[in-house]
Amino acid sequence: MSKTIASRLRVVVGRAPSLLAQKIIKKYSSVATSFKTFSQKIYLAYLLPFRHERLRKNLEGSSPIRVAFVASNLASWKVDQVVEAMNASENFHTTVFLARFTNRFNGAIADHEYKKLSLHFEKKGFNYVDTFSLTDVEIRQAIRRFNPHAIFITNPYSLISPTLHQELLSERLTCYVPYHHEVVAYGDNREQYDQLSHNAFWKVFTPHHTSKEYYKNTRMKGGRGVVVTGLPACEPLFEPSPQFSYPWKSQFGEKLRVIWAPHWLIRSDLKLATIYELGAAIKELAWRYQDRVEWVMRPHPFLRPTLVNHPDWGKRKTDDFFQFWAESDFTQIEEGEYTDLFHTSDAMIHDSGSFLAEYLCVDKPVMYLKTERTSDNYLNDFGMSALNACAMGRGADDIERFIESLLNGEDPEAQKRRAFIDENLAPLYSIAPSQKICFDLLTEFGISC
Repeated sequence: MSKTIASRLRVVVGRAPSLLAQKIIKKYSSVATSFKTFSQKIYLAYLLPFRHERLRKNLEGSSPIRVAFVASNLASWKVDQVVEAMNASENFHTTVFLARFTNRFNGAIADHEYKKLSLHFEKKGFNYVDTFSLTDVEIRQAIRRFNPHAIFITNPYSLISPTLHQELLSERLTCYVPYHHEVVAYGDNREQYDQLSHNAFWKVFTPHHTSKEYYKNTRMKGGRGVVVTGLPACEPLFEPSPQFSYPWKSQFGEKLRVIWAPHWLIRSDLKLATIYELGAAIKELAWRYQDRVEWVMRPHPFLRPTLVNHPDWGKRKTDDFFQFWAESDFTQIEEGEYTDLFHTSDAMIHDSGSFLAEYLCVDKPVMYLKTERTSDNYLNDFGMSALNACAMGRGADDIERFIESLLNGEDPEAQKRRAFIDENLAPLYSIAPSQKICFDLLTEFGISC
C-alpha cells in the first residue's frame, strides 16, 4: 500500500523541482516506516503475550526443557553459566545455534567472530549447531529438529539471519540476558529497552533493579516478564579459585599487570571511545613502563574495523597500532573469555560500558577514561554509582599517576569500591543468577525441582 501511495506522490510532484519531490517522498517514507514500526510494536507488546501464554500452557510439564541459545559473537555471549547450570540438571537439554554476522559486517569480521565462538564452544564442550554456512531453509530445518521449548537470543539487534532472530521472536518463547551490564541511559532509552525485539521477548533477565525500572518505564510492554537476576557472566568473578589459567606473556621479573579495554563508539547521543585522544598516549606509556608493567589490550570487537574506516586512522595506521599491542614483549591482545584475565590482573584502564560494573566484581583498582568528547551524561543511576567507585582519567597525566600509584602499592579508591560491591553487587549474587534463571523457567513450565 505504501509503495502505491509513494508512486502516486511521484506522479503528483513530477513537474515540481526534483529536490522538492525527493523531500516529500523522503518525509512520507519516514512517516510510513514509523507507523509500521509502531504497529508492529503494538502487536508484540499486547497481542504476542497471548500466544506466549498458549505456548507455555501447551508445554507445561515438558521435561527435559529443550533450550536453544543463539550466538553471533563472543562479546555478546554472556550466558556460559546458564548453559552450564542447565547441562548439570536433568531438567534441561541445551544446544547453541552458531550464527553468522550479516548486516553491516564484512566477511572478515564474520569469519573472525565465528572462529572465536566455535573454539570457545568446543573448549566448553557445549552442544552446538554450526549454521554459519547454512541456507535459511537448512537453518529452519535444524531448528525444527531440535524443536526448542525456549530460546535465548543473546543480542537484541538484527545482526544475523532473520531465521535466527525475527522469525524466532514471533514464533517461540524467547528469553534475553543482556550482553552488557546496562549501565547507560541515553536519548529516550528506547534503543536499549524498547526495540521491537525487547517487546517480543517472553522473558528478560536483568542484571540489576535499575535496569528493570527502565524496562518498566520505557518499554511499550512495560515490566511484564522482566526478572532481576544479576548478570550470569559475573558469577565466576565472585568466586576466587586457585585454578585459573594464566593468559599473560612470560616476563623477566615480576611486573604490574594492567588491562586496557578501549571501546569503539562515538556518536552524538552516546560517547564512549577515548582511543582517538588517548590511544597514542597509552601506547607511549606502555613503551616507557615496559620494565615495570605488562599490558593486555582487550579491544571491543568493533574497534578495529571502526578505526580502519576512520579518516584519522585508516588501515595502515590501525594495523601498525594493533601489531604493536599484539607483538611487543610487554604487551598482548586478548579477545576471548576474560574471567581468568580479570582474576590474574592487577588493574584495569578502560572506557567500556559493561566493564564499568563487571571489573568491580573482582575488587581491584580501576580507572575509567573520559575526555572532552566523552561524557558521563549517558550513565544511569547504577552506572553513576559504579563510576564513583573508580579512579577518573581525563588525560595522559592522570593515567601515568594511576600507574605510579599502583607501582607504589597504593589503592585510594578501595573503600568506595568495596562499598559499591557490598551495596549494589554482592546481594544479587548470594544465589547465582544462572540458578535463578533455571528456577524461573522450571516454575513457568510447572516442573518441581
